[in-house]
Amino acid sequence: MGDGPTDEGTGSGLPKRQPPSASANEYPRKRAAIACELCRLRKTRCDNVRPTCSLCRQAGAVCKYTTASDATPVTYEPQPSALLERLNYAISLLERPSNRSPSPTANPATTGELGVPRDAIFAECMLSWSVLQGFGSANSSSLLWSGCCVPEVEKKNTGMNTPSTGVPSEAEILPSINPHDFVALVQRYLSLVHVKNPILDIDRLQQTTRRVVEEGCAWDGGTALVLLACALAVLVTELEDTHNAEDNWTMSGRDLPSDRETADVYYMEARKRLGLLDLSLEAAQCQFLCGIYEMCRLRVVEAWSHYQQAAMVTQMLLLQRMHRAELPIEPKPLERLYYSCLRTHNHFQIQAPLPLNTLSYITLPNPFPSPPLDFGLDAEMLPPYWMVEGGDSAAFRLRNVRGWFYYLAEISALRTSTRIIRTLYSHEETWWLDHIVEVVQQVRIFEEEANSWFDHLPATVRWAADAPRTELTTILYFRTLNVKTMLFHPMLYFAIHQRTDHPQWGEAAALAAKGLEACAAMILFNGKTQWRHGGLWFVLRSLFRNALSILAAVRSGRFDCSDNWMSLIELAITNLSIWELEALDVLRMRKVLDQILVDTRNSSQKRSANKVKVVWP
Repeated sequence: MGDGPTDEGTGSGLPKRQPPSASANEYPRKRAAIACELCRLRKTRCDNVRPTCSLCRQAGAVCKYTTASDATPVTYEPQPSALLERLNYAISLLERPSNRSPSPTANPATTGELGVPRDAIFAECMLSWSVLQGFGSANSSSLLWSGCCVPEVEKKNTGMNTPSTGVPSEAEILPSINPHDFVALVQRYLSLVHVKNPILDIDRLQQTTRRVVEEGCAWDGGTALVLLACALAVLVTELEDTHNAEDNWTMSGRDLPSDRETADVYYMEARKRLGLLDLSLEAAQCQFLCGIYEMCRLRVVEAWSHYQQAAMVTQMLLLQRMHRAELPIEPKPLERLYYSCLRTHNHFQIQAPLPLNTLSYITLPNPFPSPPLDFGLDAEMLPPYWMVEGGDSAAFRLRNVRGWFYYLAEISALRTSTRIIRTLYSHEETWWLDHIVEVVQQVRIFEEEANSWFDHLPATVRWAADAPRTELTTILYFRTLNVKTMLFHPMLYFAIHQRTDHPQWGEAAALAAKGLEACAAMILFNGKTQWRHGGLWFVLRSLFRNALSILAAVRSGRFDCSDNWMSLIELAITNLSIWELEALDVLRMRKVLDQILVDTRNSSQKRSANKVKVVWP
């Protein structure tokens, strides 16, 4: 006699539960309506109104749904046992070795809109190539972090200038701040820095400057912005035409025309006020200007930290405004700060293996930032850029208008480089060898797009060989060359590492030669200037990568390079040596190039029957 269940039933007289039938392995469950992307990001309740929900309509934001319609069909979910069986099957597929790789047209896994590239995009990865092995670490973070947390003994041994810690010693005699210089310095900031990053309101900045001159430095965000503007005005240098100054690039790093000590005093006074600011637009603007200042001083990790904070505050303000449109947040400066943060995000993504922000998750309704005023001018009706002279209000306005055309062109180039990264650099380098046909097709499409972008630039910001150089035209021309070197880089890898009898080798090598010509043009174009600006470190990184590309081509023996390739490498080394006393990673980049150049000179390079002619500029 037992208490357990029997064949007829249970001890309580209840009938025995029947075993589940085969058809019962699945049961219907209607999926709940999915909120729009913005409401999901903000974790707020969405009313699922199509095409635009109530919250997105109030905030004026773009409303996107991941599902096709509200009438979500009934789906059938398997039992847990069936789910486990499918998971085990999926795990077995992942553990099984496979040589297949996704095609370049497939959307790679990305974090945010801009995507996260593989290490193949970083210059250090080239040191793992067969022709460059043994000259340095191929770790993508090796050079960047070499300048961080460096012992003082090593800094003294290398002759580096120790960066300011913000706390002067008793023996230091620091320059004093004269408030009567603020107006002139702020005007210089507007002419040299603001035109490239118009994140501030000009009228408000000038009003705050006059208030600070009359009443003294307060402990608020406006005063911090004025001090940061003065610090940048003192630190940055102005690009001058150097077409006929062949000896200009022989200066040493100690003779650079920039008053770093005075700039540091302004910067330290501004940083004292950052901790007193709340999460506001002024706080985000201050953090962004701090990032520019640190980049001018070649302190990359510190700059990245400030840019990250600026992006986080900007993201918070955008989400607040989308949720509550009545908040007193000025939309145009916030919009411009958003695009400036995205542009900086892209530059770091290409050059530095650092964690990036999630600001790109937010998509603004306008594809371009709105200008602060109505220009009332056609870009083609503006006078040529070399004809704008003088310091009167008309010339100042024309420079700002020209700066806005430059700013919009930069954002347009940002989108092109982003698509290149997501298409070509979301895989390892060996992936290029297996999918060369698709890669060549994509490269030709992007080449046509890059050429079209440059050809359609307004004449007021388009570089011309027969005209004097200006800052804005120089940056955009450099951006064009940089996009091309990044675009043709996979072709160089294929031409060096693939057999020359491969059916696609000739076409890929011809495209690689175009990339090498762009590398040489960048070195020549930049190698005669000592221009301190917010993008200086990115330029030095590009020069390092360009020089490595030329050395790899020469050492491979598969490219017929002209005899002046050594002078190109020496010019890149000279440019790096100008700044090596301020950044240890720049010093080590120069040493790597020195070692490879000496070894290449002393060794007889192997020759290949198939060689591609490279014509230097």
